[in-house]
Amino acid sequence: MTSEQGKWWSPTKLEVGEVRRWRIGPLSLWIQRRQGEWRIGWSQGDDPLDASLEIAAVSSVAELEAAPMLERFVQRDGGGSIGLTAALADRSLVTRPRSPFSLLEGESVQLFMSSPLWLRIVSDPQEQQIREIPFYRPSDTWFGPTTISGELGYAMQTHCRLSLEEVPWRPHRAVTPLIAENRGEGSLLLEKVCVPVPLLTLYRDEEGKLWTQEIVVRRERNGSEAAEMEILPGPPAEARGAQVVSQPRLRPETNHFSRALSLLF
Repeated sequence: MTSEQGKWWSPTKLEVGEVRRWRIGPLSLWIQRRQGEWRIGWSQGDDPLDASLEIAAVSSVAELEAAPMLERFVQRDGGGSIGLTAALADRSLVTRPRSPFSLLEGESVQLFMSSPLWLRIVSDPQEQQIREIPFYRPSDTWFGPTTISGELGYAMQTHCRLSLEEVPWRPHRAVTPLIAENRGEGSLLLEKVCVPVPLLTLYRDEEGKLWTQEIVVRRERNGSEAAEMEILPGPPAEARGAQVVSQPRLRPETNHFSRALSLLF
């Protein structure tokens, strides 16, 4: 994906009565400007890896009204411009590698995982948020050792690629680099990982690719059931010229914190 292909977030000016259509991954979006209001329609496909991209194409009122979801938002003076931006999911993502693997004792590995984003529609230039819609909403899951201890998240599969060159870039997903370190005794099976995306910042690099902060997870040698997670500050080194797209939904008191090992792996 080049920087030109990635500019779906550029503000778009609409005249009164005009309808525009976007197709970003599995999400189809229609926006109409009317006198004193916005009409927004959308539909979602069933392929989370759909890489389609169509930006602000001229559309019709009939196509808008045929959308499965259609809402109206009253705004006295929106200036006639609409802006699209992105945010990370509102819950942690429980990712399952398509091919689980074991990390041997004393080893560390860097993984690259991608996750679906939420679309934010804002009135430009006031940047007042009008609506937030997931590009693709993953299924719900519970992640934890019991029905009491754990958290509600979203379930998804990932390739957990070891090489950045193998990562397919899609306009509606962000890549999270994760370093896993096994300092404990024996091998560590990585069959699912809980990524706390509400705690992460979303970035866009100079090529238009979307990233999160890098995460480091350490299994210590002390034999306890705790593992340390560290969220590294700033964009990852691979994201050249990165700028902030959206801030974390939640803020931990520190970038270092511990969670039960069963809630991480």
